[in-house]
Amino acid sequence: MILNSISLTDHQKKQIELELELQREFQKSSPADDNSSECRGRCVAVADNGFYLANSNGMFFFHYDEECPPENALITVTKCSDGKINYKIDTPFLSDSSTFSHSAFQRLQSDNLRMVELLRDRTLFFRGVHNFFAGKGFQELHTPTLVESPGIEKYLEVFSTLYQKFDGIQQQFFLPTSPEFSLKEALSSGLPRIYEVAKCFRNAGECSQTHRPEFFMLEWYRAYEDYSVVMEDCAQLLLYLAQLLYSKDQIVFRGNTVNLRSYKCFTVRELFAGQNIELDYYSLKPQRFKAQAMDTLELPESECENLTKEDLFFKVMLDKIEPFLGKDCPAFIYEYPLEMTALSEKASALYGKRFELYLCGIELANGYGELVDAQEQERRFMSVMEERKALKVSQLGFPSRFINAMKIGMPPSSGVALGLERLLMILAGTQNIGDTLLIDSFPC
Repeated sequence: MILNSISLTDHQKKQIELELELQREFQKSSPADDNSSECRGRCVAVADNGFYLANSNGMFFFHYDEECPPENALITVTKCSDGKINYKIDTPFLSDSSTFSHSAFQRLQSDNLRMVELLRDRTLFFRGVHNFFAGKGFQELHTPTLVESPGIEKYLEVFSTLYQKFDGIQQQFFLPTSPEFSLKEALSSGLPRIYEVAKCFRNAGECSQTHRPEFFMLEWYRAYEDYSVVMEDCAQLLLYLAQLLYSKDQIVFRGNTVNLRSYKCFTVRELFAGQNIELDYYSLKPQRFKAQAMDTLELPESECENLTKEDLFFKVMLDKIEPFLGKDCPAFIYEYPLEMTALSEKASALYGKRFELYLCGIELANGYGELVDAQEQERRFMSVMEERKALKVSQLGFPSRFINAMKIGMPPSSGVALGLERLLMILAGTQNIGDTLLIDSFPC
């Protein structure tokens, strides 16, 4: 295990102070304090001594000693010459809230003030992501959403659609599971530092407290840099966003107090050694690996007849390792067995340059020291596609465009993909990724 410290640059500190000053300046124009006589908006929450009103200028509190307006009512607030506040309801409700199951209206009604605060945090969060990468000299890209290949992974299921030409000929396209192939094409074109905040899509059961079938992925790449530099980007981004949103360098999530000014790095091999499993055996002696994993999991052989070494690897990770990662500071685990690193270069004879970032037992990011050999990449993709055929799952489009770009010449690079709403959920201390969304098509 390696313990590293992290800090913000002077430029990043100035970025945060400027953003917070803009927020303070904007909030000074409260209609409760100025001389305007009228203010319209929605009553989003009621307190003992007044109510909150939200409109295009922000959210404001009005002291009011009489009966407050009902939550979610559209109202006009009038300020009298003597300074007293009155209101009138502009729009009566035509239906009760049950009519609007899972709607934006119902989500606001169930916890008005918290939802409005989260939406405000979300806006600042996404703006902060862009400011962070602008400050590091990254080029933002917007890559296609309809692609020839959504990503080549063994277990991910995808969304596909058909484009119909004027002559009736149809062409299959996919929604991307990640913008990776397009971003790497940009790397091959000569751009050295690139990032994208992209809407991504994953099918077949991707719905839980920490998953949605559609979500925002932040992905970035550095040419001519080792993946340890990208790990440091990740750690610095967490600290930057926590400082920007909450002026804190530690967060509390599900009872864990996490210090964001440091981070730990573990090899996957040493984590498995802590469970009395020699991970070298995964590649060299699979039966011995399986036996050690079964002992650690205390599984009888009868329950393991149909489990592969890969199944047992992930079961050890899920049951014995992941829940304890990142509980006191962010944790990176790196150097996975080569068979699990289809997109990365080798770190050694048995392991590839792949890492994952964990916070409070939740995986946030997956990164690589990128493979740049086009022929080897094509061979690995074909192998994964053959495995998918054997599993009898949907077949994926082959990324010919990406492979051709690699053949032009992809520079030595490192990159990572990070789930943004999952990170916002943890920073905000909410319990469900859906809490960060006003309109959630897949409430879980």
